[in-house]
This record gives sequence, C-alpha cells and structure tokens, in this order.
Amino acid sequence: MSARADTLARVDTLDTRAALQVTPRGAAVDVAVSAYSIQPSGGTALTLTTPARAVGRFTSSGGVEFEGAGRTSCTAISQSAIEATRDLWIKWPADVRTGIRWRDSSAVSICRDGVPLQLTLVREYRITGITGDSVAIARSSSMRISGRGPIRGDTTTVSGDGTGTATLRASMSSGWVLDGQGSSTMHLTARGAQRTQTVEQRSVISFRQSADSPRR
Repeated sequence: MSARADTLARVDTLDTRAALQVTPRGAAVDVAVSAYSIQPSGGTALTLTTPARAVGRFTSSGGVEFEGAGRTSCTAISQSAIEATRDLWIKWPADVRTGIRWRDSSAVSICRDGVPLQLTLVREYRITGITGDSVAIARSSSMRISGRGPIRGDTTTVSGDGTGTATLRASMSSGWVLDGQGSSTMHLTARGAQRTQTVEQRSVISFRQSADSPRR
C-alpha cells in the first residue's frame, strides 16, 4: 500500500513554556523573556539561548505592537518568545465594573515555521466579578492568519482562522493579569506547488504572576 504523506492523519503535541519580567515604561511595557522552550513529543526541545527583549505599546485599537531586539528575523526563536506573551496584555476600559464589556483588535506580523504571516486578532472581554482588588474576566477571541513563504523548499500560501476562550484574573490596582487559562482552535491550510496540507491546531495556555513580579 502506498499513501501520500499529506493524506495521513497525525497528532503532534508541543509543550511551550516561558518565563518573563515586565517593567512599565509610561504608556509602554518593557518585556524581557528569560526562558522559552518548545518541546515536541518525542523530539528535541527548541530553546531560547539568550534572553529576548522588546517594548510593547498599545495601539489606538487596544492591541499591542512590539518593537526592539525581540523583533528580529522571522527564523529567530526570540520573535516567537516575545509574541507568546501577547495573551497577557489588556487595555482596560475607563469604567471597570461587573458586567462591562469591551473589545480590542490587532493586525500584526508574526512568524510560523520561518514563514512571515499577517495575524488579525479580535478579542472581546466581559468582567464577571470583582472581589476586593481581584477582577475576574471572561475573554473570547477570533483570529485570521495569512502569508506566503518557503516550507521545505516549496513556495507555500498559508491561510487560516480560529477561535478561543479564556478566563483571567487581574489586579484592579495595578492592572496586571495575575493568572489565567484558556484554549483555542485554529484551522490552517498550506497550499504549495507540490502539495496541500490542512491542519487543525488546538492550544491550551495557562499563566500566573510570580511573587517577585514588578508592579506599577
């Protein structure tokens, strides 16, 4: 029996971990990622060898754009490390109370397997409760991705879309996310001259602020 490799069903699992420190810089945040690794199941981990640093600034639409050393070449793991922090940033509304809803959006350049991509991300928030200084938030997101570049020597057009949900807990006094967890699903199509592949990517994320994290 013979079968083309792109007709087979296969599940790959990646365990991604990051450690970072954030310092407020007026209207911006200075992000320094000290550790970042991507561990595939049954494979060798891809690890950040030197710390990555970038400055994030909120755009008029509430999204975050990064600039600095972390925005290097598309093949650098430092860029992936900085982009992995995107779920942590929230531009708060002027009115913070239970039941309030708001949204933000971003249109940014990212990388996947060395291919430059354009990501459009829209996130909607709802405050579900306030206890003392702690604010509970429910977040839903939708995303669209597109780009073109070489994958294993084949010039490939990548497109896809997805959705996600998350529950967050933040400090009202500092505005920082204290902890949270979420999940997302994205469907990607990579269409090349030699073959076309369709991939479903399911992601789970969790994060927490350590006791020595800087505060405003």
